Amino acid sequence: SRGKYDDIYTQPYYSYLNKNHKFLVIEPTHEIYSYNNLSTLIDSLPNQVISFHQRIDEIPSDKLLAYLSLDINMTQIQSISQRLYNEESEDFYLMNNKGKVLYSSDSKVIGKNENYAWVKALTSQKDHSMEWEDKSFSGVLMYEKLKQPFEDLYIVKRIPYSVLYEDARKTALMNVLIGLPFLCMLVIATLFISVRFTQPINVLIRNMKEVEKGSFEVRFKSLGNDEFGVLGRHFTSMVETINDLIERKFRLELENKSTQLKVLQSQINPHFLYNAFQSIGTLALKHKAVEVYSLLTSLSHIMRYSMNMKEDIVSLKQEVDHVKAFLSLQKQRFGSKFEYELNIEKEAELMRIPKMILQPLVENSFKHGFETRTGSGKLLISAGLNGKELILTVSDNGKGIGEQELNQLKTRLQQSYNQTDEHIGLQNIYERLRIYYGDHASMQISSQENHDFTVVIKLTTIEEKRDSDESINRG
Repeated sequence: SRGKYDDIYTQPYYSYLNKNHKFLVIEPTHEIYSYNNLSTLIDSLPNQVISFHQRIDEIPSDKLLAYLSLDINMTQIQSISQRLYNEESEDFYLMNNKGKVLYSSDSKVIGKNENYAWVKALTSQKDHSMEWEDKSFSGVLMYEKLKQPFEDLYIVKRIPYSVLYEDARKTALMNVLIGLPFLCMLVIATLFISVRFTQPINVLIRNMKEVEKGSFEVRFKSLGNDEFGVLGRHFTSMVETINDLIERKFRLELENKSTQLKVLQSQINPHFLYNAFQSIGTLALKHKAVEVYSLLTSLSHIMRYSMNMKEDIVSLKQEVDHVKAFLSLQKQRFGSKFEYELNIEKEAELMRIPKMILQPLVENSFKHGFETRTGSGKLLISAGLNGKELILTVSDNGKGIGEQELNQLKTRLQQSYNQTDEHIGLQNIYERLRIYYGDHASMQISSQENHDFTVVIKLTTIEEKRDSDESINRG
């Protein structure tokens, strides 16, 4: 359709193939023209094409037979290329390894040899991207090498840093806009948690300073249910324990002072009394007054036991023997109008208890039960073990007390050092049990008017109590 080409070497690419003995050359994007007449355009064909010109020789000789030219429609190439880059912000190039631009997003450089430094750097790279910066461009070059039989082609896309970082800047701005409220919330939460943590600590420190000054009083109700609450409860328990120990020590000192005062008031030499009783007993035996000797022996035992200030903790057997001596004297006094019974378990006799616990209970029975009662009186004393607990019971069939008076008596027992002349023995025993045992002992009283009066003491033995206290301290 293009006609005969009379002088083929007027075509510059044919001439180039002939002179350089090349087999293939690519003509960059151009408007299609007639090879018979280089100045004649063909309107019926696509305007923009890329041409491939190839020399055909006779083999094995080098005789030229013909030239083959292929025109490639640029419409498809443009369609494919536009998918590979952004026309508004990126540059696209299709070039050979010598830098000649076959197609580009910039129509001004098509067909030219780009002698830019980045072209030379690109053709020497083995990677598929590199960073580049000069006066006209600053960004990243992304390229792909297309290997061809006669010369290599490069697809190059230039992306400026401003485009690359645009999404990053938008993301950073979005992160700032989103993160700023969260940061404010985090600061507020941190301040809240800090105050929540430091406030109970400050409360504890203030109370500790008060304790250091000697004020054993907890000035807070609760620090919550978390770890600080547990710490606060342990601190409160510790202060209460210290208060209890101080109170117990104070009571013991008061009792010791009271005992010492009573000893000083009785300025009688115990040895003188023992010797006097022994002399009287010897005289009674000479006159065959055995009962008198027995009574003097009991009285001597009572006084020796009562005036021995060295022992504060004794065995239950020693306490029972002392009560037996006291009861023998009372039996002599009341005769057949008084009976008593002792039920003491053998295992219980070895238990250690505070001295003078039983006798005040027995004296209370005579003072308030038998002396004003008509008829025969009976006293029952029992002791036994229930596991690690010692149970002492003193019961009489005296006149007893009514329900109202019983309640009043129980109330008075709870009031420390609020003693009256009535039932002072019971109050003293109750106070001593609190001093020695704290919550490890109890005293229960029951009575019916004109019928009976019973006192039951339950206590942990001295050895068991010490083991319990040591385990608590270790814990």
